[in-house]
Amino acid sequence: ISCIGKELKAGRYVRLSVKDSGSGIPKELLNRIFEPFYTTKGVGKGTGLGLYIVKQKVEDHRGGISIFSRKGHGSEFEMYFPVDSEISRIKSGVHMEDRGFDNQI
Repeated sequence: ISCIGKELKAGRYVRLSVKDSGSGIPKELLNRIFEPFYTTKGVGKGTGLGLYIVKQKVEDHRGGISIFSRKGHGSEFEMYFPVDSEISRIKSGVHMEDRGFDNQI
């Protein structure tokens, strides 16, 4: 899986996808959105730490994050978290979709 700043190792992952229908992120800004304190908002409207913190937390859990965005069409962030082998062994035979984990909010 190709993610921002790294390739994830082959294996099983849980994917968390967050999508909006906003204005999208211009292509020329995509390489900066995870920088600490980077913001396109006016003074007093944001710290520029939100996406930086999300990326750090995802990576703290040995995961990765990717983004798909088109100006005028919104953005989609996909976060990938490795599935722990012990959890996989315990939960074998249980399909996540059957437990309501494949729902869109």
